[in-house]
Amino acid sequence: DSSLHRRKLLRLLGRQAVELAGEGHGIVIKHGTDTVNLSAATLALMGNEMWKYPVVLTGSIKGPERPNSDAHHNVITGGFFAAYGDASGVFLCDLMVL
Repeated sequence: DSSLHRRKLLRLLGRQAVELAGEGHGIVIKHGTDTVNLSAATLALMGNEMWKYPVVLTGSIKGPERPNSDAHHNVITGGFFAAYGDASGVFLCDLMVL
């Protein structure tokens, strides 16, 4: 429930991502799907015109410990996109594994 999202932690995530924005190949942030839109919008606004590499949020309906979870696939796909995607900005990787 996004109404319970702790704004203090969201700001901390944004500041940390902005600090790392110019290093490496990209950033992958494991995330749930319930508030990913709020986090993506905050990161996009906080790092507007600063992102040199992709910042990839990965969504997952089921946790990685659950059967048929898509979490592992999302992290791997997000990592490939962060490393090899010729883009900058905030992106979401959320595959559906049936």
